[in-house]
Amino acid sequence: GERFAAETCASCHAIKPGAKISPVAEATTFQAIADAPGMNRRALIVFFRTPHKEMPNLVIQGDEADDIIAYILSLKSKK
Repeated sequence: GERFAAETCASCHAIKPGAKISPVAEATTFQAIADAPGMNRRALIVFFRTPHKEMPNLVIQGDEADDIIAYILSLKSKK
């Protein structure tokens, strides 16, 4: 998941743990996504299947989707 994120997402999103600012200021960091209230696997599946006008029209399916979802959720801050 981290490798896919580095290749596909990192030009806009900060993908590393604890990152506070993305390369594109409007792009949410993966840390912020992981820590968003209610964020879970199902929410990310819905997110990746829903077009967003701010993002390119990415089609992430199968193992790539599973891997990036697992990676994002692994960033969730322990409280």
